[in-house]
Amino acid sequence: MNTPTSPIDVIICTRDRRADLARCLQSIEIQRPLPSRVIVVIGSEDSTLPDMQDRFPLLSIEVVECFEHNISIARNAGLEHAQAEIVLFLDDDAQARPGWVQAYIDAFHAKPKAWAIGGKVFDSRNAPPTIEFSHGLISASGRQIPVWKDGGKAPRNYLANVKGCNFGIRRAAVMEIGGFDPFFAFAFDESDLILSIHGTGGQVLHESGAIVDHAHTPGHYRLADPLDRDWRVEYASHTMFMLKHVSGVHRVFGRLVIRRRLAKLIVLAGWEVIQGRISVHRFAEIFQSANRGIRDACQAYATRREQLCQQVSAVER
Repeated sequence: MNTPTSPIDVIICTRDRRADLARCLQSIEIQRPLPSRVIVVIGSEDSTLPDMQDRFPLLSIEVVECFEHNISIARNAGLEHAQAEIVLFLDDDAQARPGWVQAYIDAFHAKPKAWAIGGKVFDSRNAPPTIEFSHGLISASGRQIPVWKDGGKAPRNYLANVKGCNFGIRRAAVMEIGGFDPFFAFAFDESDLILSIHGTGGQVLHESGAIVDHAHTPGHYRLADPLDRDWRVEYASHTMFMLKHVSGVHRVFGRLVIRRRLAKLIVLAGWEVIQGRISVHRFAEIFQSANRGIRDACQAYATRREQLCQQVSAVER
């Protein structure tokens, strides 16, 4: 029996999570209609399932290699191989609930001007799963409101955002603005794209019927403990995000947002030292890594601006 497919591709970026990947693919195989293709972007030779196509015969699976520890580069690699007008992103540690594909088909069909649509996310580490993202918002400074009431008026200077483990885009429109910025190896990668879409006048919407359960499996940049993260990359991403999307005098507030976030991290880490759960050395390491990330992003942004000025000068000459 032939199972009908939809004009939608699904991209899954995965690295060393075979069990998670299998559950993720299983959740896609029960979708009706099925996506036309599932592009699995693997981060290592051991990331794929040896019998993947045999285990999931209803799916048309293409494996793409991208061994850099960079989610934006991996997503761009997936986009280069995608062919459908609509592309959905699903993390390898997320499982789509029944009706996920159909919900996105209906949403993009009903809103032809939408460049991106984000679904709802539940945290499956809790029993029962608790809401993690629904109608989320973000400001150009990087402050986020992950759960907002459906239809409620957004606070001033906040825009619709999506969750990286569950969203869809119009491929052609996103490719025209350059896809994902490779600077964002981890954190703020999808939010940077979403703010770029807003900046070009594209619509970003939410779809409550597109639901996934997110397991938060530890990875290269994020381990199980809240303090076991790559803080350099985390703060570099936040700082670059702010510098790209905040301008003029408002950048002073943007810097304050980052410094306030850093202060909260210091308080949290300091309390862990007092409780004897981390060492003073680890405390200093966290603080230094975060500060280094802020400096690295500022230097990278300054380099970008200088290169842009040189390009403009060359054109004018």
